[in-house]
Amino acid sequence: MSRPKRPEPKYFLDEASSRINYLKEVFSEAPSNVRYWGEKSTSYYEHTEVAERIDRCLPNVKLVVILRNPVDRALSNYKFSWENGLEKRTLEEVFIGRVPPPSLNKSVSVSPFAYLQRGHYARHLTPFLRIFGSRLFVMTLEESINSPLHGGIWDFLQLNPSSVDFKAVNASSPIEVPDEIKDSLHVYYEPHIVELEKLLGRSFNIWRT
Repeated sequence: MSRPKRPEPKYFLDEASSRINYLKEVFSEAPSNVRYWGEKSTSYYEHTEVAERIDRCLPNVKLVVILRNPVDRALSNYKFSWENGLEKRTLEEVFIGRVPPPSLNKSVSVSPFAYLQRGHYARHLTPFLRIFGSRLFVMTLEESINSPLHGGIWDFLQLNPSSVDFKAVNASSPIEVPDEIKDSLHVYYEPHIVELEKLLGRSFNIWRT
């Protein structure tokens, strides 16, 4: 996996992306005898145009998307923004009162306040599915943690599980959240979960329990 100074290269957010520069900037330190190279950049998923750039530069690439329970994801996103000094509103103000976010005094690649929108999984995945089709593998965080073979990812990538170190990155402790907020988020995301189920043809009941 790529090891830049920051954990996510976010290379394909650049309109001028190219295969040569990508390999040079992201994998310049990779050993020459490595057969499989990979990177993770969660920001890609929010930009429709990124799918086309990746496909143009890496025509044989395979993509893996790991989806988290959207309620847990939204709360974790809030915690990250709060701990990094970007968020000043309380949980109640954000998820119940829907108080507008504060203005930012620094540049970021994506909005740090899109807590709810990032959980609209079907909408974000649709352009990637259209372009990559069977080269896109979607799994849940629960599968990656609880499945003995991590949800079938190794079959998809045609890799031997014993040859790969699969571990959590950037894991953090959960925050205390009032039941009122959790309940409202479950209600909010239900139609989006249904939409995702229709798109992928599979159940996500694990997020409802």
